[in-house]
Amino acid sequence: MRVRPRTAVALVATIAVLGAADAAFAATTVNPPAGTPNLAQMVLAPADLASSDGVAATGYITPPQGFSAAYAATLFLSVTSDGVKYASVTSEVAVAPALSDATAHLAYEYSHYYSPGGRRRFVRAVVKVSPKHGPDHLTARNFAYSGVGPAGIGDGSYIETLTLHEHHRRVQQVYLVYVTGIYYIYVNLAGTVNEAVPQRDAVALGRTVAAHIVTVLGGGGTTGASGTAGDA
Repeated sequence: MRVRPRTAVALVATIAVLGAADAAFAATTVNPPAGTPNLAQMVLAPADLASSDGVAATGYITPPQGFSAAYAATLFLSVTSDGVKYASVTSEVAVAPALSDATAHLAYEYSHYYSPGGRRRFVRAVVKVSPKHGPDHLTARNFAYSGVGPAGIGDGSYIETLTLHEHHRRVQQVYLVYVTGIYYIYVNLAGTVNEAVPQRDAVALGRTVAAHIVTVLGGGGTTGASGTAGDA
């Protein structure tokens, strides 16, 4: 399976909340093309949460094939307005040449990550990086998925919940992907041990990203050689 940067982040976060890895990711050093809108101001920031311990990692990453640029950010322990605690909050924004390219990529994402086969490949990838022996060793039986369906946001979306059971501990993650115009957005909420993760939080934060996109485009700010390369 071709593991994209954001998929690797979700994979590591799954293990991290059980104490076996560091949830932060190292953003690839990538320079956006001249004239790229300021994607750094579109992703989620600590100010978008009720509280947050700050930014774990942020930066431009290698975009999906055919896209011009992508930016990702992961926040440390954060709390949403409804009081739910998250071990990490990750968001990614990528810009495509046209809406048709963004929606085609959404379909690709579904087939590779949200379809039954995609889920099985992801579980195998997590199991592969889990400890080979001891109490933190994982098998496919430790994983359970909710149904996957539209989130009612943007020009097309998918949302699902992954629950990881390990001994008497349970960790949930919500994955949201959607497109709005030429922008592809990914949001991952990794919960804390034994706390339920409501999908409504992912949808609300997804709408926050959409609002940031509108604000940035309205301001006309750009990054790259023709503007200021921004950091969140």
